[in-house]
Amino acid sequence: MSNNFKNIMIFASAGIGDFLCATSALFLIKDISNETKVLLITFDSNLQLTDKKLAIDEFILINKKYYSSKNIFIRYAYKILFCIVNYRKFYKYENILFLDQLSWFTFVIKYFYRIKNIIGPDLTWFGNNIKNPSAKYYTKIISMPADSDRVHISARYHILIRALFKTSNLSMPIFPDTSYLVDKIKNIIGKTKKYKIVFCLSGSVKWRYWDLNYFKEVIKTLDRTINATFFIVGNGQKQIKEADNLKTGILNADIRNICGKISLLELHEFFKLTDLLISVDTGCVHIASSAKIPVISLHGTTLPEQSRPMSHKAVALCSYRNCSPCNDKIALTGKICNNIKCMYDITPEHVLAEVRKILK
Repeated sequence: MSNNFKNIMIFASAGIGDFLCATSALFLIKDISNETKVLLITFDSNLQLTDKKLAIDEFILINKKYYSSKNIFIRYAYKILFCIVNYRKFYKYENILFLDQLSWFTFVIKYFYRIKNIIGPDLTWFGNNIKNPSAKYYTKIISMPADSDRVHISARYHILIRALFKTSNLSMPIFPDTSYLVDKIKNIIGKTKKYKIVFCLSGSVKWRYWDLNYFKEVIKTLDRTINATFFIVGNGQKQIKEADNLKTGILNADIRNICGKISLLELHEFFKLTDLLISVDTGCVHIASSAKIPVISLHGTTLPEQSRPMSHKAVALCSYRNCSPCNDKIALTGKICNNIKCMYDITPEHVLAEVRKILK
């Protein structure tokens, strides 16, 4: 297969954090070959995070609400409609690279769209030497490191891109310019104390969760020892409610709940004006690391070797229990762990020790 692609589709059905890591590899394509036409297939929520530096020529957006619907009829009806509606766009391309495995869509690409070159990894993104079930449909299989749990997701994306394009270059994640939002964010932040410390209480999946009482203990201790204003960020009704409970539970602290009140781009500019983020492993830690602020990320069900923020200012805390990580178990069996000891093992004292080092 020639490295001089006239066109290529990139399938990146990743969440916000993984997608930001993927931008570091996607940037290399146009940096190597300006002549290659690139179509990016990704979730609609990732569009606003796609910087013009990536030079994506065309998009096919996946509606995440319908694609991930709990209603099985809606989910399958949407996938069928998606394949039909976008037929003409797919038909114009000869090559497709899968950054993630997705058996049903790979089957469609091979037998319905009849794409000439289908490329992807030989192993799944989790576990140790777990074969990618989609690989049987590929025309070119790219070899990946055996222990996926201990290979950073950005390194995985770089391996895939560099297998197709002749380059030894590396890149950091690319985030759109948000400086035009600075005045708006300053108004949202308002007058604060000396330090501005941000918390993200939970991620998009319930097993990436740190006990609310742990967060409360950290805030209480910091409020007694340093002059700080505390912000809670996140999205969804559950996080808004938890943030309100945290705020009412610590009456004397300056706690401000901005969950659901700012967009992803605004969140990036918001982080640039703060001093520290303490968060579970979720998209927030990657946005904050792009804003170049210190981050303390909490890991257990995932390992920091795979998903830690790409920043020298980031500290990743992990208990490394024998059962960690459990991403592979959840993906293979569908059984979710309801006893996340790996997260409870990370104590408030561990977090406070790192805060003291960062804020000196």
